[in-house]
Amino acid sequence: MTILASSHLNKSIKQKSCLWNFDGSSTFQSEGSNSDICLVPAAVFRDPFRKDSNKLVFCEVFKYNRKPADTNLRHTYKRIMDVVSNQCLWFGMEQEYTLMGADGHPFGWPSNGFPGPQDPYYCGVGVDKAYCRDIAEVHHRACLQAGIKIWGRDAEVMPA
Repeated sequence: MTILASSHLNKSIKQKSCLWNFDGSSTFQSEGSNSDICLVPAAVFRDPFRKDSNKLVFCEVFKYNRKPADTNLRHTYKRIMDVVSNQCLWFGMEQEYTLMGADGHPFGWPSNGFPGPQDPYYCGVGVDKAYCRDIAEVHHRACLQAGIKIWGRDAEVMPA
């Protein structure tokens, strides 16, 4: 699970200490006996929605004992990237999401079943194959305005 916290701070966040904490047992990130979870800022971006001095703060998640939470894959990733920092790496990461309707079904799915095979939806070409494209475009532009390095997007596998 990635934690995104929106913060209204007037100063730059550069510290590596616990800035926020929460009860991790409610998100299945800790056991009930020691449920304090600590959020440590990892990256700060301009808030493309609230603007002005508002920031979006991406955080790492640590357990009560300051060890990375099991869901904190960024910690492992950074450790590996530090080891190979002298190399020229070229790779991409993908984030996928599905937009759901009020009826609990993904947009474009029949309300009483499943759509046909994925073939016509793969790479989402055509207005009858990719729904809510305007939402995906706003999300893409918001990432760019925030300063998040994002290079592309596509609708893939299913209509929503």
